[in-house]
Amino acid sequence: MDETWSVEYTFEPAGVALPEANVKFERDRTAEGGQPLTRNDRVEANLDYTFWNLLDVSATAERELQRDVNSTVVTEPADDTVLAEIDTLRKDRSYQVDLTLDKDFGERITLEADWTNERQLTEEYYGSSYPPDGIYAGGGISRDDTLNNNLRAKLVYVPIDPLELSIDREVNWNKNLQVGTLEVVDTTTGNINYSASLTETIDVDLAYNDERKETRGTDADSYLITKDYSAALDFAPLDNVLLTPSYDRTEKVESFEDPGAPREDSVDETWEVTLDVGFWDDQVDLGLTRTYKTTVENGNETADTRNWDVDLVFSFDRIPNLVLEPQYTYTDNVDRLAGTNSIEKKVEVAVDYEVSLNDVLVFYAEHIYTRTSKDPDEGIRTVERNDDTTLNLLWSEFLSGMELEMEVNRKASDDSGDDKLPQIDYTYTLSYNYEILEDYLFTFEYEYDKKSDAEDTRNYFVSLSSEFLDGLLIVDMEYELDQQLEGDKRDTHRYLIEVQAQF
Repeated sequence: MDETWSVEYTFEPAGVALPEANVKFERDRTAEGGQPLTRNDRVEANLDYTFWNLLDVSATAERELQRDVNSTVVTEPADDTVLAEIDTLRKDRSYQVDLTLDKDFGERITLEADWTNERQLTEEYYGSSYPPDGIYAGGGISRDDTLNNNLRAKLVYVPIDPLELSIDREVNWNKNLQVGTLEVVDTTTGNINYSASLTETIDVDLAYNDERKETRGTDADSYLITKDYSAALDFAPLDNVLLTPSYDRTEKVESFEDPGAPREDSVDETWEVTLDVGFWDDQVDLGLTRTYKTTVENGNETADTRNWDVDLVFSFDRIPNLVLEPQYTYTDNVDRLAGTNSIEKKVEVAVDYEVSLNDVLVFYAEHIYTRTSKDPDEGIRTVERNDDTTLNLLWSEFLSGMELEMEVNRKASDDSGDDKLPQIDYTYTLSYNYEILEDYLFTFEYEYDKKSDAEDTRNYFVSLSSEFLDGLLIVDMEYELDQQLEGDKRDTHRYLIEVQAQF
């Protein structure tokens, strides 16, 4: 038997003189044969306050106590085959404080800053007894205590409308109070972005990013420099034609504190051209993309990728709400170090159709077929096929306040490389909602999963929600039944009663 109950209080003052607060207590218990197995108590408190629409302060504190009766643990770490059935007790405590500053200096300069202080303490005891006062009396103990501080500031300057400059500094301190270690990550980032329309048909986007990241207090202290360059051009000679060439380059250089560790550097370059064309009053849309990417590591070219993407979208004026979308992708991956070449081809066809009758009865059908062919340089060529079909019927307001929705989904997949029969799964779903006098809402949901290589399941869900005193009191009651229909047949029942009150 599983049992869960919770109590929550929320304080939302009408003015700004007092902060918003929330306190919640939750308890989970499980038992079998009348004997308790687990108990989990959790308390959470939150506080939010804003000073002069400039500084936001938030604080969160949590405490969780978990006790397991006769749980299985390893009693001798050197031999993980030695197990014992003993009680365990776990205490989790944490708090987090956040300060956020957001200030505009005129229309051109913006300052953003935030600081986060977070501590997490976990203690786990395992033994045969626990004193009433909660002080541990014997057995084993494990403890984890960490403190994290994060400070970040960002300054944005817009000297002219197409140009934006920004600099960002972030320092993260992570201290393990249990062992006394301190790890620091210091990152400084600068950005330059330029976006403008050169003519009525030509737009240009240019960007440069420079990041300097220093890591201290670890086994591999390092200093990493990352530079990103990007340029893109949008050319629209006609209303139905858009040509977009682009170029991206990423340079990385990483050096280590250890003099014996070699410096690592890499360069990634990507060239891409995209063409979008519309035909016959936009009833047909063609998208064509050509991509070429190269990777150079420590001065040697290690890999390159060539990619073609073709995307067509058909929508017909004579058949409203019918969309046909075939796609084709061709990818050629070359590993220069291993001297191998692998090719992947993918074809996908999607059909969507929706028809409605006076916005009361809506029928929707979708079918997606995918075929993926993989031809590795070494190995056997494989073909994977997937078929996904969905039929949905929504009947709204057939009687006042009533809504009925039915859906059938069929998924089929087959892989030529696994020597197995095709896998076909069905899912049947029914949902019924009835709103009575605007104060009561009754919901019934049913779902049946029929699997070809897994156990069939069935689910029932019933809920009743009601409001009293003009919404100041809300009562929710739920019942859910999960059934496993094959193998180790079992039923899982869940009950919920929830009361919400506002004062």
